[in-house]
Amino acid sequence: MNFYKSKSLAQRLDALAFVKIRSWDAPDQVHRRRFRWLPILVLIVASGDLAYALLNPHRYWVADEAMPLCFTIGILLNSHGPLKPTFTLPDGVDEYDINLKRDATRVGYATTSVTAAAGIVIIVFLAVFQNLTRAALVQDLLLLLWYLLTLFAAVPTLYASWAQPAPVAEDE
Repeated sequence: MNFYKSKSLAQRLDALAFVKIRSWDAPDQVHRRRFRWLPILVLIVASGDLAYALLNPHRYWVADEAMPLCFTIGILLNSHGPLKPTFTLPDGVDEYDINLKRDATRVGYATTSVTAAAGIVIIVFLAVFQNLTRAALVQDLLLLLWYLLTLFAAVPTLYASWAQPAPVAEDE
């Protein structure tokens, strides 16, 4: 039977949205790790690094080393954190995982968008008051880009880690 002729578009999209429904107490279910404090630490280090580099316009070597490291840690937290990849697990995801990922991604988008707008305004004001050269302004904007990537990698993990209930200890 042909897949495309036997189902309507709505049925095919519904099949893609809910890959496989699993029970929470399934014995072979993979439980993802919750990182509650590590994303906060990554964001504090990245924010301090950005503030240090913006307030000291000719000291970029610290920012050039620390910000990619924070981004790498944020990506690793995102890939090993509580958010399950939607279509790559063999046992699928349930509605809770889909909603948690959707909400965490929305918080990440909102945080990154507001920070991008505020960051560009702050960099423009600092460029005017500090008499930055064009090269220093480009360096500040590139550092803001690294910060926004770090923010978008760490905030969804942070949101999902705090939104999940605490694990219940098993009775022995």
